[in-house]
Amino acid sequence: MALISIEAMRFRAFHGLYPEERVLGTDFLLDVWIDTDISGAKAIVEHETDKLVNTINYQTIFDICEIEMRQPQKLIETVVENILFRFKYQFPNMHEARLRVRKLNPPVGGQVEWASILDVKNFRESCGRCGSKLVCYKDGGRRDGTCWCEQADGSRSKIHPRTLEMLESQHKGCMCERCLREFAG
Repeated sequence: MALISIEAMRFRAFHGLYPEERVLGTDFLLDVWIDTDISGAKAIVEHETDKLVNTINYQTIFDICEIEMRQPQKLIETVVENILFRFKYQFPNMHEARLRVRKLNPPVGGQVEWASILDVKNFRESCGRCGSKLVCYKDGGRRDGTCWCEQADGSRSKIHPRTLEMLESQHKGCMCERCLREFAG
């Protein structure tokens, strides 16, 4: 396991509840920590382009943060949730993601260096059927299409809906790929 981080990314953005914040903008610092398995990490050439395998690309982290920081929101909490949601689509091997957003000089009627939000999403689970360890991107039991098992080519899509309903009622939580494959036919 490794903790990959990119810290103190600085953005000028227009997030905030007050109209002045949405017009004048504020400076923000973002820190990202992603816990992932880097065994087998390598850079390969695919179609004449360098590609990273089994690791996290710093540029992709920065790009996701930059895209979300450009979208004005009334709450920093919304920005945090949007960034973490995008991470789930980009990094199928992350076990945990931590994101801290610091709003510099927030308008609170006094001198404050920053206000911050730190959100931690843990994606480590045990298979509801066999107990083996797995990474699951369901969010609090909600299926949002980001978990590997929900992808179009995933095992879940190959299981008859009635069988899937029975499995979900008997085995709480996500199931590993091996267990899902047994029922996928």
